[in-house]
Amino acid sequence: MKKILFCTIIFCFFSLFINAQDTQKSVITLKNGTILSGEIVVQTENTVIFKTEDGTRYQFPAEDVEKIENTANDSTTKKPLEDSECHYCMTTNLQLMADVNNGFYFKNSAFSSAYFLSASMILGFNRHNQVNDNFYYGLGAGYENVFTLPQNINLLKIFFRIQKQFTFSPSLSPFTSLDVGVSSISNKGWAGGIFAKATGGISIKLSQENFLFFGLNLGVQGCNTTLLETRDGIIYRYKGTTFLPAAAISAAIMF
Repeated sequence: MKKILFCTIIFCFFSLFINAQDTQKSVITLKNGTILSGEIVVQTENTVIFKTEDGTRYQFPAEDVEKIENTANDSTTKKPLEDSECHYCMTTNLQLMADVNNGFYFKNSAFSSAYFLSASMILGFNRHNQVNDNFYYGLGAGYENVFTLPQNINLLKIFFRIQKQFTFSPSLSPFTSLDVGVSSISNKGWAGGIFAKATGGISIKLSQENFLFFGLNLGVQGCNTTLLETRDGIIYRYKGTTFLPAAAISAAIMF
């Protein structure tokens, strides 16, 4: 009986020893600074399921993981994610962007200072990598209403957009964009022309592919209409081309 009990104890001790040797603990570090210790339950290209030492399970998108360290037999080795070797590789997605602008045109020979409100949609390609370094380019169309007297001016715009995001943190990034295109004006006595607009601001990451943008922009709008000029107290009218300088605040979403 004593021999059986002794053998049983030795067998259990040996099993625990083997399991202890085979058990591999991991330390996971997230991009937001969180550090967890435990073991990896599931790891794929897109998802990591992690169980901490107290038995709590967490599931993270792979893009939120900074690094994973595996520890066994008092030795530590870094185990990168499968796609971390392509940390700076670019992927391209077809995405839609919608934005609105509210600003004013400075005083011009065509009219005095006037407020405007515009909205546009852009369809284009977003090239990005895992560090949120994004480059977007696409074709857009929009509508603009300029509040002038005696009647508002209505513009239809078609343009090409180039936009670049720069990474300072996983969730916030400065960005710049440039729009160049042509516009048509529906009002009688007005004709459209070329326009350009440069924007700078901050982007907020909602997910891997969805962003919010808030910024300020400066632009110029070309048009052909009746121009006014005052000389020696006399107002002269003539037909000609002018460029209307503008400034605005903007908000946009990419999805």
